[in-house]
Amino acid sequence: MQCRPQQQPILQRVPSSVLYIPNLVYLDLQLNYFLGPIPDALFDKRLDAIFLNNNQFDSEILDNFGKSPACVNNLGYKKFTG
Repeated sequence: MQCRPQQQPILQRVPSSVLYIPNLVYLDLQLNYFLGPIPDALFDKRLDAIFLNNNQFDSEILDNFGKSPACVNNLGYKKFTG
């Protein structure tokens, strides 16, 4: 299953409900206006691809980022630190 709400004027944090979508394997939140931190459990999900680029995230890169099983993790054009 895919989640792709691209180019929407969504000025809020990523809803935690995204982490509970059954059978989700492709998460594409790029080109939106999500802000704040990335949900802690996101990189623990068994996803094939995660696209978070071109949003307004502004947190540290999470410790579990390197443990993500996703083949693609796109975090470009963010204000990440760490």
